[in-house]
Amino acid sequence: MLRERMLRAERLVAVVAIAFLLLGLVEAGIASGIVVEEACSELESLVENVSWSRIFLNNLRAMSLMALPFLGPPYSLAIAFVTGTALNCVVGSGDRGLYMLAIAASPVTYLELLAYSTVIVSSTLLSVDIARRRPIIPGVLDLGLSYGIAALLLLASAVLETLLISAGGPGM
Repeated sequence: MLRERMLRAERLVAVVAIAFLLLGLVEAGIASGIVVEEACSELESLVENVSWSRIFLNNLRAMSLMALPFLGPPYSLAIAFVTGTALNCVVGSGDRGLYMLAIAASPVTYLELLAYSTVIVSSTLLSVDIARRRPIIPGVLDLGLSYGIAALLLLASAVLETLLISAGGPGM
């Protein structure tokens, strides 16, 4: 039953759709021009002391909240927009369109979005199981497996992002 649940075509479509929705919200945050000073200081601290472990743990913390049934999916939408506004600290008064293109073209972006959207879909499915009073064990196993796979994607993303930042390229 778990295998059938994990490998359904509808699930793949949902993961891809949510990944692009999250990308759109990040891009909307950048396009908004809003700058949140708290986010700027946190982002600067992360970039100053860049390491794959700090990036990985920061992303894992965000993903852990996304995994919460009922609360995680809406939280993920809000955090995607806020991430875009935080990236405005990096863009400054530069060309937003060029930076938005760099974000959309970065493999790091897609690894992270794939990880997040995988967990969001599992969290949503578990939320539906709970709301419909179905057995939750398959949903919990599904979420655990999805979380593990997503954590590996975030680890690969963090290593790649560290390499790109060290090389001076657009890592985020």
